[in-house]
Amino acid sequence: MKKLTAAGKYVLETLILLALTIFAKFIEPIASIKLFIVVFINHKSAWQILKAYDILGNFYLNDYSGMTISERSAEAREDKKKWGCKVCKFLDFFDKKHCDKSLNFPKLEGQ
Repeated sequence: MKKLTAAGKYVLETLILLALTIFAKFIEPIASIKLFIVVFINHKSAWQILKAYDILGNFYLNDYSGMTISERSAEAREDKKKWGCKVCKFLDFFDKKHCDKSLNFPKLEGQ
């Protein structure tokens, strides 16, 4: 079999990513429905799914570390960044010391 050139590898990888993106878009509504069902059946699984969405949201905000938005905000607050302080203050309204707890929260498998 003939080896692919760098350009050929790039095109192949782009096509694979495009196919997986289309697949993910079809699966997304099913995953959302499953989350609503899991909320009533298994709270532990629901929290894990929501944490995965949180990590995905952080990824969309250009952070590729696998951290949650809460963890990232807590670290920013420790670095005296205004946005981190504001996000943590907002989250603390719903869950006292949320950002502090997020730094000590067990990681999802594979992190």
